Amino acid sequence: MGTRWRLRRDRRLIRGGLALLLLSLLTMVAIRTALPLSYTNVIRAAAAQERVQPALVAAVIRVESGYRPAAVSPRGAIGMMQLMPSTAKWIAGQNGQDQGMDLTNPRQNIFLGTRYLAYLLRRYHQNLVLALAAYNGGPGTTDSWLAHGRLTQDAANGSSIPYPETRHFVARVLRYRRLYRLVYGI
Repeated sequence: MGTRWRLRRDRRLIRGGLALLLLSLLTMVAIRTALPLSYTNVIRAAAAQERVQPALVAAVIRVESGYRPAAVSPRGAIGMMQLMPSTAKWIAGQNGQDQGMDLTNPRQNIFLGTRYLAYLLRRYHQNLVLALAAYNGGPGTTDSWLAHGRLTQDAANGSSIPYPETRHFVARVLRYRRLYRLVYGI
């Protein structure tokens, strides 16, 4: 009698474990569907080249364009990382690559956007909030906020950013960055 009871218990445990495993897999599929990650190899290569976290690049792409290569903003920003043509030309010119740019080309856009993000991180001494504020609102605007005390160097989460659009952008990028690191391990 004791052996039968142990076998039933073991079968229930195995079925429960399999059910939990299936639920975990379905949850992961649902999360990955809601949190897309495309062009992983390009993101990893650009991030490695510029010494930027891949999860940060993925988060900027997710917030800026939702991974749509041909996205164009009302202000004229183009591609997955929503680069203004003048900014893209400037950042490409830093490496002598300003010829034949196609900002709707995912590879070119990701490499240029990541290079620009790395530049902003250096400019703002690795302060992620300030770099993201500058990515969205422009370095001139961010510098003006800093100069006039409307934003400080120790802005930890971006809640003090004066522009609601930029404040919301920074918060979303930071949230998606955490999710990309958790879900995809990048």
